[in-house]
Amino acid sequence: STLDRSSAASDVYKRQALHVGDHPVEDVDAARQHGFHAVWANLIDLRWPGDLDKPEHHIHHLRELTDLLPLFDD
Repeated sequence: STLDRSSAASDVYKRQALHVGDHPVEDVDAARQHGFHAVWANLIDLRWPGDLDKPEHHIHHLRELTDLLPLFDD
């Protein structure tokens, strides 16, 4: 997958990477399935799909991302 290739290419451990995306399945769930931290960028106030586990972290504006970064400092 793209997530696996990007991790291998950049020599980053998955637990050190943070994937930020706006699509519940293609971004957030895919990142979680591959062992990455994930943040849902819900920039247009959508509903989370009921068939997926809710994301642990979400933002409504990209400027909020800096507040979350210390949580991922392994």
